[in-house]
Amino acid sequence: MKTQTIINELRDKWYGDCLKYNIPVSPSDVQDVVEELLELKNEKEKIIIKEVTKWEDMKIKYPEDRDKMSIETEREFVEDCFKLYEQEGFSSAFSEVFWSPYDDQKQYIGKKFKVIGRVKEYSEETQEGNDLECLPMWKIQFENGDIIDAYPEEIIPSEMKNNGYDK
Repeated sequence: MKTQTIINELRDKWYGDCLKYNIPVSPSDVQDVVEELLELKNEKEKIIIKEVTKWEDMKIKYPEDRDKMSIETEREFVEDCFKLYEQEGFSSAFSEVFWSPYDDQKQYIGKKFKVIGRVKEYSEETQEGNDLECLPMWKIQFENGDIIDAYPEEIIPSEMKNNGYDK
């Protein structure tokens, strides 16, 4: 059930109860209180899920779209994504191969690689990293020595399959 539908139903019931017992209140007062209660409920759910252990937890901890998150919340979101993807594991330790749905990485498709580490958020000081909205990503190295930044859909088995990898 959508949040606005819940708000409307609660508002109507509460307002009806107020009228029934002659409690002076306007519908907009009730709407404000119901919205505050829903915000508190959402905050409580976020607090309950401090440690994300599965993707379903992400939907509760981060109910808003990523582009609507504060910078701090997005950083937490990215950290949780890193943890979940790393928990699943990568498609290679020089045993499996790289795959990409992107044209700019076609020369690496089918090549073995190893994960070197996480790509950090871009820093003006070091001039390294990538923009927060592009993360999570990992630095990977191919057997020939080439190093690139890779997205989950290029090295995480479930994401590879979700994006067209059929091996």
